[in-house]
Amino acid sequence: MAGNYRSPRLVRLDAPEDRDFDVYEGDHFTLDVSAKWRIDRRWQIQFDAVNLTDRPLYEYYGDSGHMARYEQYGRTVRLGVRCDL
Repeated sequence: MAGNYRSPRLVRLDAPEDRDFDVYEGDHFTLDVSAKWRIDRRWQIQFDAVNLTDRPLYEYYGDSGHMARYEQYGRTVRLGVRCDL
């Protein structure tokens, strides 16, 4: 299991002379899970789940009330089987 937190940060200066146009990225937390199960000497099952928190990424101008960009990625789940020959 892995968690990743990123605090709010300055992304870019769209108009360096006016702070109201500074673009910030909001805080962001994601949680991922990965597991492997060995069935026998040759066979293995793997499970991965990415972005379980499904937290959107957003950017804003100056303060969080002025949205600049909003992206939502959703969750990704993978299940796989591996055979070592």
